[in-house]
Amino acid sequence: MDRWGHTKRTIILSSAVALWLSAPLVVWAENATVTTDVVHVKGTWAEEAAKLDSQQVQIITKKDIEKKQAKSVEDIIFTQTGVSRTVDAMGRVGVSIRGAEARHTLILVDGQPVLGDFDKYSGAADEVQRLGTENVERIEVIQGAASAKYGSDAIGGVVNIITKKAQKKPTLQLNAEGMRRKSDGDTFPFQNFFIRADSGQMGKLKVGLSGSKRDLMPVLASVKRRDSGMAFDYAKHNFKPNVLRYYGDAADIGLVATYEANDKNKFEMRLNRYTEDLVRDVKHSDSDLEPQQHFKRTADRNTANLQWSSRAGKSDWTVETNYSRIKENDVALISYTGRSAYEGSNELRYIDNIDHRQLDIRANANTQLNKNHLLSYGVSYAREEGSGSRLKSSPNTSTMYIDPWDYDKSLLVDKLDRLVRRKGDNSIKVYSHIHDYKFINSGGGMPQWDMDYEYYGAETDAQKPGITYDDYINYGLSESRLSDWSSTSPNNQPVTDEFKARYKALEDRLKAENPVLSATRANIVGDYLNMVNPMILRCAKRHLN
Repeated sequence: MDRWGHTKRTIILSSAVALWLSAPLVVWAENATVTTDVVHVKGTWAEEAAKLDSQQVQIITKKDIEKKQAKSVEDIIFTQTGVSRTVDAMGRVGVSIRGAEARHTLILVDGQPVLGDFDKYSGAADEVQRLGTENVERIEVIQGAASAKYGSDAIGGVVNIITKKAQKKPTLQLNAEGMRRKSDGDTFPFQNFFIRADSGQMGKLKVGLSGSKRDLMPVLASVKRRDSGMAFDYAKHNFKPNVLRYYGDAADIGLVATYEANDKNKFEMRLNRYTEDLVRDVKHSDSDLEPQQHFKRTADRNTANLQWSSRAGKSDWTVETNYSRIKENDVALISYTGRSAYEGSNELRYIDNIDHRQLDIRANANTQLNKNHLLSYGVSYAREEGSGSRLKSSPNTSTMYIDPWDYDKSLLVDKLDRLVRRKGDNSIKVYSHIHDYKFINSGGGMPQWDMDYEYYGAETDAQKPGITYDDYINYGLSESRLSDWSSTSPNNQPVTDEFKARYKALEDRLKAENPVLSATRANIVGDYLNMVNPMILRCAKRHLN
């Protein structure tokens, strides 16, 4: 009985202490106000629709693009899982999704294919390199077969780039930056500029105008050139590094506008002009027998889009027209000597030019049949045409003036050209030693190089100098003048009286044509023939003047 009483008192005391400890908490919870941070929940229709799509869809939003600090769409999509880059021998870049061929990846800009069928074989990813990220709203990457919705070109997947439309609020955006590599001599050799101005809502109209200028940086090969065992003079030539894609200057200007006629009708317009001037260098091995290939590409492209969106009752529809035209010129040179002022070492291999036009008209509509069924239907018309040409190893040649800056800056000769310089002319001139070689009919139907004209400027037998360039080499005439009394040449080769007579006739002719120089030049024949070579092709008077 005493034990039970003691236990009872212990239970009562413990319950009282527990009630006392919990009482303040209960009172506090009943009378206090708890404040938390405001939580915003926001979703876009594209992200929500992607959740219901049967394929894997990646949505790269504007914020994602800003975080990556990418300058072109190309820099973004190749960071996505399952998307890889392909590069062909011409440096054209393709997009491969999940290992599919690049021609099975469909590239869309605002839902429109870029360059149509032509683009499948010319490098679709060139287009994503041409698009700067500042004007991109989002990028949708569909991985896996999507041919049921987008056609046979989308067997591998789809990349859809959605550009920004005219903004509702007045805005002004300015971007400027410079980049450099450790080996660059200039402070910022690569520069990017972007400007965009939006008018904001002006009644029923809003307009946006943008422009950009970008320096595309080269992507250098990480693997050194293959060791061929034939690199005898390779170390003497300063070959440019191998580059995996084209690089250079790109610029574009664009206009977007939206006109909302009423709450059911809206008109949108996009205009854009893009230009580029790009180059690329390739040499696979260190062999002296393999030249370095230099590719140069210039292009200008104009695009236009007009769209009408409307709705009535349970239906909505969109009618749009798209037009694009691109002109592209490609030039290929080869060189066995690397970087140098042009002295006949660069060879023009071919010139390509392409003119491609595409017109696309389409109408799409949706009708809500009932609560559970939506009917989508549409019709489209597409017309694509293009033309091009290639100049390579042409049997018929013609002469034209070539500005080195139009082809390759390494064609530049940074000095007075001695072939055209006149006495007293001290002006600075820059010329290229590109030569139109002369050929004659050899009698057998095959053209033969006219050595007499190329070496001596002689078009008739009477204009030939009498002593040939081969005689100059074989008899060592560069060492000294041929002696009148000796029967051997300066390099101790025997000479005949007939050869001496021809030598004397050329010497007298040169002295008569150049009386001032004849008094100061002991070996005027040797000096003349020293200048007669395959690259310096004019008569004696011009050489010695």
